[in-house]
Amino acid sequence: MLGSIIIGAGVDYAVHFLSAWRAAKDAGVEAGMTQAVEDTAPAIWTNALMVSAGFFVLTLGEARPLQNVGGLTSAAMLVAAVMTFVAIPVLARKVTYSRLNSRSI
Repeated sequence: MLGSIIIGAGVDYAVHFLSAWRAAKDAGVEAGMTQAVEDTAPAIWTNALMVSAGFFVLTLGEARPLQNVGGLTSAAMLVAAVMTFVAIPVLARKVTYSRLNSRSI
């Protein structure tokens, strides 16, 4: 169950980011990427911080398993948000540029 929460949030962040990028892609790959970051970063960071804070509360309890779940999920939400703005743009650029290069041959 914990894995599905973490993966679900990570995929959700990526979908929102890629959707914004696709909408702004007419301005060009790089300009669209910049616009997507500007459009989605506040919402993604707010969500990641709030969900992380909610799970972090579990670390304050006395039950060790809940402390572990709270700490792991809290950290994973922040990592998912960071990777949305680090890994997704790199991978999206790579795929886009490889498609552009293969079409010109």
